[in-house]
Amino acid sequence: MKANEYNVLFMAVENGVQFGYTRAHKHVETPTPTALQTAITDAVMNEICEWFTFENEEKDEEQVDALKEVLRAVQEERYATAELMLREMVR
Repeated sequence: MKANEYNVLFMAVENGVQFGYTRAHKHVETPTPTALQTAITDAVMNEICEWFTFENEEKDEEQVDALKEVLRAVQEERYATAELMLREMVR
């Protein structure tokens, strides 16, 4: 049996966005854009690290940079671009 990596990664990003959005609004009714971005980015990275392990340090840095680009695309509401980037990552 093998997991569909794209679906697991998509789930992790989606859950992270939801958790981060909720966390940013936990104590503040209207968080600043920076606070919102930070909370979402942190939550997405935490969620991804719950489901995936990285094999070596150099590759880890490349994958983290790629994930940051995906998050940037999501934050800028470029969802099709983010989806393509995620699909490329799991190949």
